[in-house]
Amino acid sequence: MSQYIADRLLWLDEAKLALNIINRSFSGLAQPLDYDQGAPLGFLFVQKLLTVLLGNADYVLRIFPLICGLFSFWAIYALAKRIFVERAAIIAAVILFAFSDRLIYYSSEAKQYSTDVFICLLLLQVIARTLDRNPFNQDFVLLAASGTAALGFSHPALFILAGGGCTLGTHFILKRDWRSTIKLGCVVVVWCVSVLGLYFISLRYLSANTGLFEYWSYAFMPLPPWRDWGWFIETPRMSMGLPHKLTVALLAVGAISISVRRWQYGLMLLLPILFTLIASALHKYPFSDRLILFLIPITLLIIAESIGRTRQARGADGDAG
Repeated sequence: MSQYIADRLLWLDEAKLALNIINRSFSGLAQPLDYDQGAPLGFLFVQKLLTVLLGNADYVLRIFPLICGLFSFWAIYALAKRIFVERAAIIAAVILFAFSDRLIYYSSEAKQYSTDVFICLLLLQVIARTLDRNPFNQDFVLLAASGTAALGFSHPALFILAGGGCTLGTHFILKRDWRSTIKLGCVVVVWCVSVLGLYFISLRYLSANTGLFEYWSYAFMPLPPWRDWGWFIETPRMSMGLPHKLTVALLAVGAISISVRRWQYGLMLLLPILFTLIASALHKYPFSDRLILFLIPITLLIIAESIGRTRQARGADGDAG
């Protein structure tokens, strides 16, 4: 909040996107943006609406990202409460989220990255909710509607949906719940139609932008992977701002713990990371910096799982003693 109140000057990328929002009509925002900029249509339309209603001040341009950042606290808490057993893990997830300098900073920037975090956390909550119950028709309607809306507001929501769809599909198939499997297939068709629609409206222009491609060329996963093993260490570490040795240990413990405790949650959290890496390897999505801000909450949830499991193990040792 203090970052927002400080009202620092717009930096170059913010100013470039702000010029597009201020100078274009709503329909004009669906055309290729100037100054090598790109953002989801839903985000652009909300920003445009706010400037029409409240003016073009920096405060106005940053209010929607701030709201998304603030509501992300509720979203991370609700998701952690659903997927964790240990209270310590829930508390750890919220505290780690609250003190992430990157999440704090981008909540006060007039770009879409804070929105990515909020939207992706909401999607994970909807997916986890579906995993936790025998779903009814309205649950699949909610999946279809939330996924379609999310794609309009967040480009990386596609990776969450891909991971969630694979997780739910595997879950239903192993349960031999063919009715739910078919319904999920219908939901996936709706998602795919939404992606195709967005592609022809705006994403095809963004993917054809050679300037953006050249700028992010360093952020594409090397193929074959053994060509540069250091990329897999340095890029996530620099982008997420976490100490390397501690991160590797906690992520390993957390990923194994949550996958053993309930494999569905493990897949739900790990597959979006895998799909983002695959997209990066195919030169479709840079795996670096603010573009993977949406993965930071997932990383923190996995770390929180390891903290909760460690505390549980210590408690068991204390009881045994």
